[in-house]
Parts: sequence; structure tokens; C-alpha cells
Amino acid sequence: MSSYDAFLGKLVGALFRIKPELLKSSDRTLTYLQLSDFDSISEAREHLLEKEIETLLRKSHSEQFEWLENRFAVKLRVDLPIWPTFIEVTERRNLFVHSDGIVSSQYLKVCREHEVALDSETKQGSQLEVPHVYFKSAYEAIFEIGVKLGQVLWRKLKPSDIEVAERQSVLTVLWALEREEVSSSARSYWISLAARQ
Repeated sequence: MSSYDAFLGKLVGALFRIKPELLKSSDRTLTYLQLSDFDSISEAREHLLEKEIETLLRKSHSEQFEWLENRFAVKLRVDLPIWPTFIEVTERRNLFVHSDGIVSSQYLKVCREHEVALDSETKQGSQLEVPHVYFKSAYEAIFEIGVKLGQVLWRKLKPSDIEVAERQSVLTVLWALEREEVSSSARSYWISLAARQ
């Protein structure tokens, strides 16, 4: 999840650099005193961008997607079957960071909101684990979300780069298949994606 969060921050930074006018819709302001600390407008813009990304990364992962959809005017969660798995992984990560994997009412609420299919033994107060098979599935979900998110936003904001984006998509898929970064059940999906490119 840490790698995904770092990726998201870099992705959003790159998108704002591609379309700097999108930063104008930010409600962030600088006082005259703050502005006088910068040597140029571009330095002030970078500061505002950094603050925008920090704020985004403090949101929940579902709120981040909502923010991205609103900011970049694109539907990101439509026809995305991996979404519930991704949300469960992000919420389980929060449980391990904050409560040693003990299921909370917040975890159950968020999972219900995003139609996560939970094991019948997963109840408030129970302790979750991360067996190898779960870890592999979680990794694949994060990988898939990251690849799709990057591709959709890249193509949306820089349509002139479609051919480059398609090549990069194929290279990413081939890399994952070669390194066996995806399970056999996910391989057919990634192979068909590469074939469509």
C-alpha cells in the first residue's frame, strides 16, 4: 500500500504538470508573506501542488478515487470488478497499522458500502491475518488498480499520447507475466489486455 500511495502522489503530480490549469481550481491560497518566500511563480505552484497531493493522500482510498473522478472528469470505478477487493485490502491495511488487525466497525461499514464479500467469521473484534494466498491476491489487486488508474488518467489528459500509453501498457503486462507477478487466474485477463493493444 505504501508503494501504491507513493505512485498515486507521483501520478497526480505528473497529471497537474501536464495540465497545470487544473491546479487553478484548487481552493488553496497563499498569503503575501508566504508568497514572498518563493523565488518564482513556478516555485509557488510546486508548493501548492505538493500541498494538494498531501491532502489527497490523507483521504481514504475511496475518497481519493472520488476526488480523482471529480478533478479529472472521468469515471474510474465503472466496470471495475477488482474495486471491492482493492477497498478490502486498503481497509485491512488500516487495521494492521492502527489495531493489530482487529476488525473494527469502521472496517465492516466501509466493506459493506463497497460490496466486499466478507468471510462469515469476519466480525467486529475478530483478528485478521495475511496468509500468503491473501497477500498474493492483495498485491494483484493493487497492481491492477495502479496500472488501470495510470492508463485511464494518462489517456484522458494526454490523448495525443495514446500510442505511447498503449505500448507502455503492453510492456507493463509483459513484465508482470514474465516475472509471474500475477496469478494464473489473472494471466488470461492481462494477456487479453495486451492482445487488444
